[in-house]
Amino acid sequence: MKTRNEQHQVYIDATIPSYLVAPPSRDSKIAEWQRITHQFWQESRFEFILSNYVIDEIAAGKRAQANKRLNAVVGLTILRVQDFDRTFAQHLVDRGALPQKAFTDAVHIAVAASHAIPYLATWNFTHLANPQTRLKIEQVCREAGYSPPRIDSPMVISQDALTRSALHEGETLLMVSPHDPAKDIYEAKERLVAIFGDLETYMEFMTKKQEKQIKEGVLKFVDLPEVRVDTPEKSDD
Repeated sequence: MKTRNEQHQVYIDATIPSYLVAPPSRDSKIAEWQRITHQFWQESRFEFILSNYVIDEIAAGKRAQANKRLNAVVGLTILRVQDFDRTFAQHLVDRGALPQKAFTDAVHIAVAASHAIPYLATWNFTHLANPQTRLKIEQVCREAGYSPPRIDSPMVISQDALTRSALHEGETLLMVSPHDPAKDIYEAKERLVAIFGDLETYMEFMTKKQEKQIKEGVLKFVDLPEVRVDTPEKSDD
């Protein structure tokens, strides 16, 4: 049996529990990704980690599915997003690695990078596991002194962790499919952002809500120190 130190740490975004608990899709490609997600989730080689921003996302949407997503991550390490994570996430946006509307995705990258988590697992090929943005993301991470996480699908991460080599360089990009199990989350987030006016106001509201839940003992988050592998570089951009 593997010990904690022998496991590969993997930061998961909201698409992973979404694909894990959703009913089997009629779309053959989505159904295959659901099957892969189930296998990935059972891998003893991985220690899955998420953040309070992921909790926000998977708690949104239809209550029955949201409860299943939340139950799926019970017992996992939940990192609290800290100021330096948000600062670096905005830096990723400012440097053009991701658009402003994908700030939450930038936060996921920032948390993985700032805590030296080697992998970020996602089925989001629009802003995260996107070969067109990967090089820029890695460049900005290295310039800031962070080790960039390997951002890819569960299938590719499983292969990479097994062979310790890059066996795959990209996937066919997937926009929000009508059969995407994470569609419920995306739509709920759009509704909430519309209610609050912008993403930043919504996230401030959720942060205050979580602080209350922490005091009440409903949630427990972990604060870890920032990890830089190198001195930040000065960019000419």
